[in-house]
Amino acid sequence: MARALAHRDKLLEFDATSAARTQVFDDQSDYFEMDVSVLDSKWASEEERARTRQELEQQRDAAEAAASKTYLTFDLAGRRVVEDSALTGTANEVYARLSRALG
Repeated sequence: MARALAHRDKLLEFDATSAARTQVFDDQSDYFEMDVSVLDSKWASEEERARTRQELEQQRDAAEAAASKTYLTFDLAGRRVVEDSALTGTANEVYARLSRALG
């Protein structure tokens, strides 16, 4: 009977002090980008969620704008127009590439 009471006291002591011993190490956040999970996280503040939503919308808009652009190469010597899907960049880069191509 004494062993049972000692065991009970040990378990009660363990239960009372378990919060002090419990510590969570989140190694995943050290190695991975967690922006999307901020929207679902119950620990994120409304400000963090709003900022993350805005950043994701800006990234999505930029990707859509880049995908909707069509670049054409005018071959004046061969008298043809060629769609150049590999060409990306600003207008200055396009002008520089055409200038090099035309000589």
